[in-house]
Amino acid sequence: MINDWRRLSIFTVQAGKTYRFRLIGAQNLYAYKFSIDGHKLTVVGTDGYWIQPVQNVDYVIIHSGERFDFLLEAKNTRKDYWIRAETLEIDQNGQGPPYKSLGHVVEAILHYKEDGDSVDPNVNVPSTKYEDIKKRSPPLQCSFYKPCKAVNCPFKNFHPRYHITCINVQNLRLLEPTPPAELPNANPKTPGQCRDCRHFMNFNFEGDSQTSAVNGRNFILPSFPPQTEPEEFHKKDNICDLNADCNPSTSACSCVQVITIPYKETIQLVLSAIGAFHSVHPIHLHGHTFHVVHVGYPDYDPKTGFITKHNTDIYCDDVHCTQQNCVKRRCTRPRWNREKHFLWTLIRSERTLLCFLLEGTLLSTFYPIILATGFFTAT
Repeated sequence: MINDWRRLSIFTVQAGKTYRFRLIGAQNLYAYKFSIDGHKLTVVGTDGYWIQPVQNVDYVIIHSGERFDFLLEAKNTRKDYWIRAETLEIDQNGQGPPYKSLGHVVEAILHYKEDGDSVDPNVNVPSTKYEDIKKRSPPLQCSFYKPCKAVNCPFKNFHPRYHITCINVQNLRLLEPTPPAELPNANPKTPGQCRDCRHFMNFNFEGDSQTSAVNGRNFILPSFPPQTEPEEFHKKDNICDLNADCNPSTSACSCVQVITIPYKETIQLVLSAIGAFHSVHPIHLHGHTFHVVHVGYPDYDPKTGFITKHNTDIYCDDVHCTQQNCVKRRCTRPRWNREKHFLWTLIRSERTLLCFLLEGTLLSTFYPIILATGFFTAT
């Protein structure tokens, strides 16, 4: 899909057939909701894993780096349909909910093949017909009597006035579940048994550079690759001191952050997005997939849909900071508010990427803090 008004991408289908599409979040910023006018979608895969089909989907919400596979049954009779991908940005100063979209879209066309069509889709659908096709292909209208369904909402629910039902990541199921014998323990060993088997990682955009940070530490690219030149890396690079206080931020908090994990152990990662600064970005773990065992959400204002309080599963020691220039709303030292234990009955799917929204971003209508707990086995 391209946003070039001279030429739109055209996807040609033949009536009576079913097609598999792979939707890739190649955008740099902002999640978007994808839809095809006049068609319901069946979502069958995400991030390289087949899932139990989710049928009658109106919207697929996709973030940077994510992938979703869906099936489309070409069973309509009209010749051309509009394909839409619209960001979740809203006008926060306007009336709502529902809130007015900022209207940032990319568009394409679904074309039904006809006898006599050229092999060149631009001949079959010339640019002079774009506006007419768009006028004849109105966007989805969700209502109380005819609600819509969206897969992969980055928040718990749309506000009821949107009339959109969410299918969240924790509701997805693997088509072929991991055999029980291959599942690691859902809970890590205690710190006394394994010091590095659990890590809390809070993502925000902060620090001296106001850039991406984990537990208040801004990442600096290493001068030497730790995989191939570990001696030089440890000798000459500025490796983060994970015990240092980074609220307020100091020069020691701009560093190469290294998390050491023990060999052949199950590692639990508690990933959160809580803090004083507002932005958004997906998170993924190169070289591993992980099981999602829990997703927590914040409290929402039932009238406006906006966040009132971040997820209370996570406690941030920063609320007690006393140093000059420290910001108590930051979260550089996260931990459980109360110790959590998980059962395998809570496990929903395997993922390579999760998206975390930070409080007050423009990404969506109501802005959640998502707490996700995952783990992987070091091998």
